[in-house]
Amino acid sequence: MKEVFHVHYEKRGLKPDVGVDRPDYFCFLAYARLALEHVWGRHPEAKRIDFVVALNGKITDRIKEFHEQLKLLVEPPFTDMVGDLIPARMEDRLGLQAADFLCWHWQRYLACGSQGSKMMRTDERRLALIVEASGRAYTWKREDLESLAGKFFPS
Repeated sequence: MKEVFHVHYEKRGLKPDVGVDRPDYFCFLAYARLALEHVWGRHPEAKRIDFVVALNGKITDRIKEFHEQLKLLVEPPFTDMVGDLIPARMEDRLGLQAADFLCWHWQRYLACGSQGSKMMRTDERRLALIVEASGRAYTWKREDLESLAGKFFPS
């Protein structure tokens, strides 16, 4: 990730962000870009997208920095669609609880497979409620990263 993204920052005269090569921050940027594209494509009347993130100390502070740069990293029409970043407590936001729930079950599913054990049937049913039918994790390849970088940094 570092090799792919830092080149684009430097071409724009920007200092590469600390953390671009770390999954938490990369996932926020990828999610934000894909959410903007998805909403614009399906709801062109939408004006802004606000992003709600869990309060999580240093990670939240770093995501705030990435959010501030998001407008610099996306091209029109997405630039004007970047709304506010809203840090919130998980106890107060159902969406954050659902995201945590999904991640917990997905992590457990992957851990069971790597240890050669099997998930309990009830856990499989819970995961099936929230995961795509394929049940496979997506692995980012270099060309995927380059494609996403190209969306942030069009030539």
